[in-house]
Amino acid sequence: MDAENRAVILDLSAFYPGGGGQPCDFGSLDVAGVSYPVEKVKKQGDDVLHFLGGTSPLPIPNSASRGTLDWVRRHQLMRTHTAMRILCGTVFRDYGAKVTGGDMDPLKGRMDFEFETPYASLCFI
Repeated sequence: MDAENRAVILDLSAFYPGGGGQPCDFGSLDVAGVSYPVEKVKKQGDDVLHFLGGTSPLPIPNSASRGTLDWVRRHQLMRTHTAMRILCGTVFRDYGAKVTGGDMDPLKGRMDFEFETPYASLCFI
């Protein structure tokens, strides 16, 4: 069974499904003594799909489960998101430039800005 077919829907979840340029959470889901790696989380309509890795059979519906986030990854994404918001506000305040796109990973990100005039020497590290 390929990974795209190994998804479960939980009635409650702390896993962020990704969106708005932010990646999804990873972690694990423990059900009946089996620990499944959560390799991807995405929203589909009103549901949040949790894609489980491993080779163990999927849990039966209505099984009690306990999810554990990869906290190191989540914290790094939170720090990156905050830094990108600060950068966005500073560039808008100082240059009037709006964000036109971006992407982020743990501890690194990219933002695109729409400047009225070119700033050839403008560099942010």
